[in-house]
Amino acid sequence: MSAPIYLDYRLTLGSPAIIKVPGSDPNSAATALCIPGSAIRGTLAGRLLQGGVSAEGDEFRRLILSGDVRYLNAYPEIGEARSLPTPRSWRREKANPARLHDLAVENGGGGALVGGLPPFASATLIAGFRRMNRPGVGGRLHQQRDREVGRPWAEEKTERAHGTIFSYEYLEAGQAFRGRIVCDERDTGRIKELLALPLLVGRSRRAGYGGEARVEFLSESGAEYLGASGHLEGDLAAGDVFHALLVSAYIGRHPHTGQPDPVTLELELAAALAGAAECRQRHWGVEIAGGFNRTWRREFPQALAVAAGSVLVLRAGRNIAVSRLRAIEHAGLGERRTEGYGRILFLAPGPGSFDIEDEPSRAIGFGPTGEAEDLTFVAERVLLAAARAELERNAAELAAPIPKECTPRPALIGRLRQPLRAANGEAAGAEALKALEKLCADLKKTAGNQLDRCRVGTGKSLRSWLKAPSARERLAAVAQRHRLRNEEESQGILGQHEKELDAFFADALLACLARKARKGEA
Repeated sequence: MSAPIYLDYRLTLGSPAIIKVPGSDPNSAATALCIPGSAIRGTLAGRLLQGGVSAEGDEFRRLILSGDVRYLNAYPEIGEARSLPTPRSWRREKANPARLHDLAVENGGGGALVGGLPPFASATLIAGFRRMNRPGVGGRLHQQRDREVGRPWAEEKTERAHGTIFSYEYLEAGQAFRGRIVCDERDTGRIKELLALPLLVGRSRRAGYGGEARVEFLSESGAEYLGASGHLEGDLAAGDVFHALLVSAYIGRHPHTGQPDPVTLELELAAALAGAAECRQRHWGVEIAGGFNRTWRREFPQALAVAAGSVLVLRAGRNIAVSRLRAIEHAGLGERRTEGYGRILFLAPGPGSFDIEDEPSRAIGFGPTGEAEDLTFVAERVLLAAARAELERNAAELAAPIPKECTPRPALIGRLRQPLRAANGEAAGAEALKALEKLCADLKKTAGNQLDRCRVGTGKSLRSWLKAPSARERLAAVAQRHRLRNEEESQGILGQHEKELDAFFADALLACLARKARKGEA
């Protein structure tokens, strides 16, 4: 096989697209914020089969099954280039939102640090700062009706539903995403031919979704990210510190247990580097990785994956050739690499802090400056994780005594949960609670009665309870047990995230009620 070629393409959505993520309610669908490589691979496989190519033939095996061709995720376009997932080590100061800190380089700023950053950032500095992007996401309710009666209804004895309400999130039309396809030179023409016509991605295509995406091939190169700021260009000497940034999720299988295990990332990377580096810091998160095969109409097994944007800070124990790093970047790590999983980028440590140059609704910029150190972020991360676990436990206790017949229907619960999905950060949490309160007030009588007959705790109706979930009242013990330095600091952190935690508490209770309504158990 000759040197691999990276085909750079732009995918533009002509209509809304739903790229469903695992874990959504049956009556709702949350969308991913990118176009996964599996969607492009599936489209190309379908077109091969429709064109008469045998699934047992050499061409199908080479382009779809062999792993020689890899379909990498398409991320939002920033500055006419492919963006990358925002590193999980980035945080900005709460008191001064104009400054951001990279915790993989320094320990933080002089005050409290918060997350809530847009999910994608430019791979290179643009006019001295980094631009960031949050793809446009819309929401829509759909009502399924009985075709003969003309309205939804349920059988009283069997509780069988004839029509219901669905809540969908979708990527808005008109957005451009940039992706890569890694292939051999002999396959470039065939791939471009197969993707020349508009393609459909995601689910609910008969309901007006699917994207009607247009693919435009732009260039060919020898690497996934050319000219990325901080991309390592030379050999590493013993003692050098460098970063490994996951630019897509990683699915690994533990060599001893045989089970999917995110921790395998560190083991596999150490083996790929032949033990020449040790991990000094980890800034990572996990997510659920799954998928759906439209031909077989079956879901793929779900597994915990290390989330895109995760950062490992490494220290070289001996010399490492840049050619080895390039080989790892090209090969990737873990499973399902053909679909774009396990992509990695090796970077030199960058500036420890950034200034925000601009912050429009969907793109903000950061430029380098400054230094400081603090443990506030560590305290915040530990405390908020414990707080969410405690709120989930409290929600289960509140839902347990509520009779199944008094719980709202799953379709109504899905509508109530929709605004809470965006409660990522204090400001977003406050907006989500306002939207929830308005939604409860605007419900029609039948739906409102479902909330009024559902009694929570000491007898308060669910509609009244949702107006003021009061999560912080249940977290006094958490601030005492999980303080990193002192209880006052922990109480302050909880106060800074009060609305965000209220929204999380409300969503946790609604999730428990949804499970009870569907299965008869909390």
